[in-house]
Amino acid sequence: MKQKIFAIIASIALMAPTSVGALTAEDLQAQINDLLAQLGTLQTQLAASTGTPATGTPAACVGVTFTVNLTIGSTGADVKCLQALLNTDAATKVAVTGAGSPGNETTTFGPLTKTAVVKFQQKYASEVLTPLGLTAGTGFVGSATRTKLNAILTASVPTTPTTPTTPTTPTTPTTPTTPTTPTTPTPVVEPSEGSFTAIIAAAPASNASVTTLTNVPIYGIQFKAIGSNIKIDRLDLQAAATVPATGETVHPATLIKGISVYDGTTLLTEKTITVADVLKDSSGTYYIRITGIGFNVPKGETKVLTVKADFYTLEVNRTLVVRVYGDNGIRGVDTLGLSTWATVTTTRTHTILYLTAIGSSTLAATINVNTPKSSSVKVDSTNGVENVSMLNFNLKSTIGASNVTDVVVTATGDAAALAKISAIKLYDGTTLLGSVAPVSNVATFNDLSVSIAKDITKTLTAKADFAAGVTAGTRARLGVTAANAVTYEKPNLSTAQLSPTINGEYMYVFGDEVALFTISTPLSSVYTYDSTTPSLSTATGVITFKAKADGGTLTALVSGKITVKAINSNGDELDVTSKMIQRSLTTNVPDGSEDTITVNVTKTRGASALGLIYFKVTEIKWTMVGGSEITQNWGLEEFKTPAVNVQ
Repeated sequence: MKQKIFAIIASIALMAPTSVGALTAEDLQAQINDLLAQLGTLQTQLAASTGTPATGTPAACVGVTFTVNLTIGSTGADVKCLQALLNTDAATKVAVTGAGSPGNETTTFGPLTKTAVVKFQQKYASEVLTPLGLTAGTGFVGSATRTKLNAILTASVPTTPTTPTTPTTPTTPTTPTTPTTPTTPTPVVEPSEGSFTAIIAAAPASNASVTTLTNVPIYGIQFKAIGSNIKIDRLDLQAAATVPATGETVHPATLIKGISVYDGTTLLTEKTITVADVLKDSSGTYYIRITGIGFNVPKGETKVLTVKADFYTLEVNRTLVVRVYGDNGIRGVDTLGLSTWATVTTTRTHTILYLTAIGSSTLAATINVNTPKSSSVKVDSTNGVENVSMLNFNLKSTIGASNVTDVVVTATGDAAALAKISAIKLYDGTTLLGSVAPVSNVATFNDLSVSIAKDITKTLTAKADFAAGVTAGTRARLGVTAANAVTYEKPNLSTAQLSPTINGEYMYVFGDEVALFTISTPLSSVYTYDSTTPSLSTATGVITFKAKADGGTLTALVSGKITVKAINSNGDELDVTSKMIQRSLTTNVPDGSEDTITVNVTKTRGASALGLIYFKVTEIKWTMVGGSEITQNWGLEEFKTPAVNVQ
C-alpha cells in the first residue's frame, strides 16, 4: 500500500509546469484531483490497517528514534518528538493550548505528557500492556511503548502535497540569501548498564518538636547515578511509632495518614496510608512500600529525593523512627531496564507534638436507618445459608478519636431459630472483622482495631449463618444490647464502655420452600367527596405487589388471603368497605416465577369525617403446595398507599 501512495505522489510531481503545454489547465486539474482522491483513500486504509494516525512524520521527530526509557523529569529532543507524535492523535493529545499543545511541544516530560502516554498505552494495550501483564497504562515509556512509537514513526505517511496551480510566467529570480547554519541535532543517548549509590541526605534532620500535621519532611536520600541514567521506582520505608509517655509501640497507620515523595518541589507520587498499606515481617518490623516513584537521576549526577508525611490528630504525642527497610529497600532501573538495589541504614527520629491535647473521646452507638427490614429467609436443607444481613449500627466519636476494641452481639427470638445460628459475623463495610460461633446466643468480638476519627460516624454490620434444618416460620434477630457491649480506647489510651440497646428486625426462617413478597407500583389513593350525600363519599386505594415462589409452587392467592385495613391518624385499623384483587397469572405460581397482584380497596366515609387515612396490607396468608398455611404479618411495612383526607 505504501508503494501505491508513493507512486501517486510521484505522478503528481510529474505534472510539473513543464507538462502544461500538453494539456489544458482544466484537464491537468482534473487528473490531479483524481490522484489526490486515490491518495486520500489509500492513506485512510493504511491508518486503519496499522492503527496509527494518517499523518506525516512531525517536524520534531526528524532524525529521532526512541532508544531510552522516558518518564517524568526526562528531557531532550526525544521528549519533544514524543509530545508531537502524541499530538497527531486527538485521543492522546498532550494539551489543547499552551505548553505541550500542537506547535508548542517542549523538551520536558511533565504530568501532562505522562497523562497522554497513559492514553496512548491504553489505546494500544494489546501491544504495549498485555504482553507485560498490565491492565492499565503507567505513563512510563519503556521498551514496549518505545517499540510501538518507533513503529508509528516508521509507518508514517508523507503528507498530501498541495495541488499545483497553473503556472504563470516566471519572474526573474532574486539573488539567493545565504542559508542559515543548521543547528546541531541532539545526540541520541545509547542505553547502557548502570548502578547507583544511596546515602542519607542532610535534610530533613531529626525533629523533636513537629507541630504541624501535613507535608512534614521525614526522610531524605541522596542518589548518584553511575554508568547510566537511573530511575528510582520503588522504596520500602521502615516505620516504627511509639508513645513517648509510656514507651508503648503503636501501629504506624494510627499515626501516618499519607506519604508523598518529592524531587525538590516536584511531587512525584503520593499514597494514602491504611492498615493494609503497612506491611509487617516475621520479626514484627513495619514498613511501607512506595511504588511508581519515577525519580530520574542523570548519569554522573547527584540528586536528593525527599519523603514527606501527613499525620492524624490523635491528641497524644507520638515518636516516629524511619529508615530504608532491609538490604534491598531501594530499587533503581538503568537505561537497559536492569534493576539495581541499595539501602540506607541511617535513621531519622521525629516526635509529633499535640500541644492542645485533651486525651479524651466519647463514643455513641445508634441504629442505622438502613438496618434490614423483616424478611423471610430460605435456608437450604443441605447447606443452610450464609451471611444473612440482620443489623446495621452506627458508632460516632466526638471530642476526640476512638478505637473500638470489643463488640458483643446478642441473638434473640424463637429458640428453634436461635439454635440454628452457626456463626455471627461482624463487618466494617465489606471488611470482615470476625466470625464467631455464638455461646448461649452471644458472640463476643475481641482484639478489634476499628479507628473512628473525631466527629466521624462508622457503620458496622452484623450478619448470621443458619445451619440446615430450621423450623419453618421461627424467627431471630441480632442486637447490641449486652451490658458493656462496646469497648473503646480514648486518645490517652484509657478505655471506656457502652451499654446501648440496639436491635435489628426479626428474620423469619423457612426450609427449602418460601414465598417472597415485594412492593411494586402503582401505590395510590383518591378521595371522592359526594356533596349531595356526604356519608357516601368514598376513598379508594390501589396497592400492587409481587409474590415470588422460591423452592416450590405457591398456591394462588385469593382475596380472602389478603387483609387490608384503613389506618387513621391515631393508628387505628378500620375495616375497608370493599376489596378486589387482580393477578397477572391464572394458575398457581411455579418455582422461580412471580405473580403481580393488584389490590383495589374502598372505604366509605359514613356519618362523620375520618380525617387522614391510608390503606395498608396488614397480613398475607400463603401456602406452598403440599405445605401448611403461613400467616405473614412481617415485611409489609411499605405495602401501603399515600394518605388522603376523608372529610
